[in-house]
Amino acid sequence: MVATDMLERMGLRVTVADNGLKALEVLQDTAVDIILMDVHMPEMDGLQATRLIRERRELAEVPVLAMTAAALPKDREDCAAAGMAAVIKR
Repeated sequence: MVATDMLERMGLRVTVADNGLKALEVLQDTAVDIILMDVHMPEMDGLQATRLIRERRELAEVPVLAMTAAALPKDREDCAAAGMAAVIKR
């Protein structure tokens, strides 16, 4: 909610999905410039959602930024291996 509020105050259009499955549904119909992905979500976590996003040719180059409270080296490695461009610690 905080990130959404900040981005909207900057004049950006934000679309929110509650979990990885919903994110994939949204991305079928919505063009995006960047994806902020929570790593720990119900239904499908951000790592699996990112792997599936990377399989879609039209989304292969869209930056995915991980949002997580866990920022240990292993967590960062997992995010990079899934195809995320960077980690934002929240």
